[in-house]
Amino acid sequence: MNPYIVALSLVLSLILIGLRAYDYYRQNKLIKEITAKEGPLKKIAFSNRLLLVYAIIIVLVISALAVSNPNILESLVLVLVFGFIIGAEYINTLIQNSIFYSDKSFIYGQNVYKFRSIRTISLKNKRYKNISFLDKRELVLKLNIAEQIEQLYKEFKGQK
Repeated sequence: MNPYIVALSLVLSLILIGLRAYDYYRQNKLIKEITAKEGPLKKIAFSNRLLLVYAIIIVLVISALAVSNPNILESLVLVLVFGFIIGAEYINTLIQNSIFYSDKSFIYGQNVYKFRSIRTISLKNKRYKNISFLDKRELVLKLNIAEQIEQLYKEFKGQK
């Protein structure tokens, strides 16, 4: 195995996990800011199956590399590269498949959306819904996440 390719693979996978970790840090910072303004936030997570899939992938990759055992160092490097990439996707799953919400707003990803600014919630296709906001922003979400936001929005409208 070429050492330059190994080094490049490790560096790129480290950069990827670093970017995802920074996104996670920004989301947590945003959660703290909104918590200070609006009180404690509630969380709804939709990622349990995906996280299980990532854990199974990591076990399969490590098992496959242990069985093939071309070279101990080569196996270790490949495990690290795959581990960093799967770890980055694990972090991304935590960010993109969770909603943090209060009575007035919700956080999806690294953005805050106010319930009062929702204009329409419409079905885009069988798997996605489109949420339009008064400021011309649009958010396309998986059906299960969008339906939960729609329920929270109805509760918000009922409070008025």
